[in-house]
Amino acid sequence: INQRIVRNPQIHSIEIPMPDFDERLEFINHILKNQKVEIEMSIEQLANITAGLRRIQIESLFRQASKTNQKISYQLIKDKKKGIIEGECFGLVELIEPKHNLDTVGGMFEVKNYLRRIITNIKDGNYNRVPMGIFFVGPMGTGKTFVAEAFAGECGLTCLKLKNFRDKWVGTTEANLEKILNMVKALGSVLIIMDEVDRALGGGNDEGDSGTSSRVYARIKEFMSDTTNRGKILWLIMSNRPDKLDIDLMNKAAFELLNYTDFSCFSKSNTQTFTNNCKIVQAIVEEQNGSIVFTIEADRFLRNMVRAIVGTLVRVGKNEINIDDFKAIIDSKNRSNAGQSVPACGLFLVKVEYPFIN
Repeated sequence: INQRIVRNPQIHSIEIPMPDFDERLEFINHILKNQKVEIEMSIEQLANITAGLRRIQIESLFRQASKTNQKISYQLIKDKKKGIIEGECFGLVELIEPKHNLDTVGGMFEVKNYLRRIITNIKDGNYNRVPMGIFFVGPMGTGKTFVAEAFAGECGLTCLKLKNFRDKWVGTTEANLEKILNMVKALGSVLIIMDEVDRALGGGNDEGDSGTSSRVYARIKEFMSDTTNRGKILWLIMSNRPDKLDIDLMNKAAFELLNYTDFSCFSKSNTQTFTNNCKIVQAIVEEQNGSIVFTIEADRFLRNMVRAIVGTLVRVGKNEINIDDFKAIIDSKNRSNAGQSVPACGLFLVKVEYPFIN
C-alpha cells in the first residue's frame, strides 16, 4: 500500500482476521462439494492444520492438488504453509521442522524432565499448567538452541523462529512486529523461538532509536502476558547475556525479603504445612563468572519457595515489575501473583547448620 494512503489521517485501517477453525471447516466442505480431491486426513484435521491460511490460499491448495492429480497430504500442506507463512511475513519468520527430540539431548536431566512435564500438559490439554514462556540463559556453545529445537520437535506445536524484524525506517520495525504477531495469533498452537533476545528487543533501552526498542519491548510484553494465549502460544527465548538483568534492582528487591516472615505467595499451593512463616537472614544477587547467582539463607524453606522467589526477582531485573510491586506480591500472600518458578536444575543446597549442635 502506498505510504501516502497509509499516512492519510482520513483513512482508517480495518483489520480482517484470518478465518478461524469453524470458518475453514465450512469453506473446505464447500470446496469438496464442487471438487473431487483425495485427502489423506479427516476434514476436521485438514481444517485444523490449515490454521494461518486465508481462504484464497486454501482454495489454491485444492486447485494445485486437482491440477497435478495428487492427494492433499500432510507434507503438501507443510510445504505450502511454510512458503505462505514466510512469504506473508516477508522473511521475518522461519517455519522450522526439527529433526530431533529430547531423547537426543545428553545429560541435562532436570531440564528435560521440566520440559517433558510441559509437553505432557500441552498434549493433555492442561493449559493452566503450561507456562507463558521459557527462558534459556547460558554462554554460547552450551546447547541452548539444540535443546530448544529438541523441545520443539517433541511438543507438537507449530514452530516459528523469529528472524531480525528491525528496520532502519521509522515505524517499519513496529509494523513488522504486528505482522508477525497477527500471524502467530492466526496459527493458534505455536511455539515461538527467539534467540539472542537481548539484541532482538534491546531490553527496552530506546537510546538512539527514537523509542523503537521501548515500544517493541512493551508490545511483546503485552502480547506475552495475554493469559488467553496460555497453552496455545508458548514463547521460548534465549540469551547469552544474563547481565542484561538489572542486578542492583534485583538486590533491592531481595533485601525486602528480610522484612517479611509470611511467604505464602512463594509457596506451592495445597501443601500440608501448618505455617508459611520463615525467617530469611540473607538474600543476595551477584554476578559470578558470567552467571547470576542468588544466595539465600533462612531458618526453613517452603516447597518451591526459592525457585518462585528467583522467578519473581527475574521479573524485577527485567523491569517488568518494580520494588513496590514486589512488596505488594508478598503482602498479597497469593501464589498466582508471584513469578513463574524457575527450573530446579540451577538450585543447589550449599550448607545446613543445626544451631543446637556444637
